[in-house]
Amino acid sequence: MRDGLRRTPGLTEASLFGVHSERVGIVSVALNGRDPSEVATRLADDHGIGVRAGKFCAHPLVRRLTAEAGNAGCEGGLLRISFGLGTTEDDIDCLLTALTDY
Repeated sequence: MRDGLRRTPGLTEASLFGVHSERVGIVSVALNGRDPSEVATRLADDHGIGVRAGKFCAHPLVRRLTAEAGNAGCEGGLLRISFGLGTTEDDIDCLLTALTDY
């Protein structure tokens, strides 16, 4: 997932602990120049993919992470992608392909 996100144009992984830290089933990304809420809506409507968008009750932290990702002007926050035991490689490939459309 993270390797694919790094190769996707216009996305920057946001991380409090650095992009090379180990993760659980959540990755947040800044969408350079795009509104995360709009992208989340389109992913749901067009592809049946559910993600979260916004500031996640952590407004100061999200402002800091978007600034560090080079997207300081993005008032919409971040896109948060969660996955678990039932998530397949095909699910991840579908998400990565869909993200290139927006």
